[in-house]
Amino acid sequence: MGKMKSFIRNEEGQGMTEYIIIVAIIAIAGIAIFTLFGDQIRDVVYSMGETLGGQQTQIQGQMDSGEVQKTMGNW
Repeated sequence: MGKMKSFIRNEEGQGMTEYIIIVAIIAIAGIAIFTLFGDQIRDVVYSMGETLGGQQTQIQGQMDSGEVQKTMGNW
C-alpha cells in the first residue's frame, strides 16, 4: 500500500511533460504561421538576398503589377 501512495505522489515526470506540451504548442503555432504567411516570408527573404547580392529586385507580390522596384537605394 505504501508503494502505491508513493507512486501516486511521485511527480518527477510532470515538469518534462509540461515542457513537451509547450514545445508542441510552439511548433504548431510555427507551422500555422508558415502555412498562412509562407509565400510572403519567402518573397521577402528572396528579395533581401538579391538586394544584398547587389542585384536589383522587386518584391514578388508587386512584381506582377510592376509597381515598386526595390534596390539598396530605396529599400
